Amino acid sequence: MKKCVFNLYCPQNNIPIDLAPELDPTQKPGVKGGRVTIIHVGSKADRRDIKTCKPVLLLHDHIREPGGFVKIGRTLWINPSSEYCEGILHGALINLDQKGVKSYMLTKG
Repeated sequence: MKKCVFNLYCPQNNIPIDLAPELDPTQKPGVKGGRVTIIHVGSKADRRDIKTCKPVLLLHDHIREPGGFVKIGRTLWINPSSEYCEGILHGALINLDQKGVKSYMLTKG
């Protein structure tokens, strides 16, 4: 597992790259104090396995709002985000070596 890369649809819950607007039952963003309410919306299901396996890299793209990356322990979590409506493709260039992630860069075009 030291060299394992996971590609999961949803990021895990309660990390900086799983934030999105809270939606009401009609799918409209919630507003409090004149601001859109932001909540953690990632998956709670796989967190135990990720904590146990400790992959070197986790790739996600379901949560479109924040994008970015976060390092938790030895695992780098990347969400390139998306701008589908604007026709902008986001991605990530990742350089791996025998020790793990050597470098990475978020891209868009």
